[in-house]
Amino acid sequence: MLNNLNRILLLNKMCDIKNNTKNQIVDIVGYCGGVILSICLVPQIYKIIKTKEVENISYLWQFLYITGIILHLYYSSYYNILPILIPTIIELFFICVLFSLKLIYKKK
Repeated sequence: MLNNLNRILLLNKMCDIKNNTKNQIVDIVGYCGGVILSICLVPQIYKIIKTKEVENISYLWQFLYITGIILHLYYSSYYNILPILIPTIIELFFICVLFSLKLIYKKK
């Protein structure tokens, strides 16, 4: 009887290790996806700095984007979902830079 109990405990431990490894892989995928989405604004920011042209960037788009990011931040911080929270903070930084460039370079 003790032997069967030991086997069950060992199997449970092996399943926990497997699930933890799987969770770590899923977290890494989440971080990678979030970082890729976060840096998507970098080419646009670079182009604006080089050309100083911002007429095609709409204020409505920026407002909606920032609103979505703030809601995303609230959600991910509430549930403590770091693979979403950390990239979203980076994304908020980049959209604020983009918004600042729009204000600096807009034609008067």
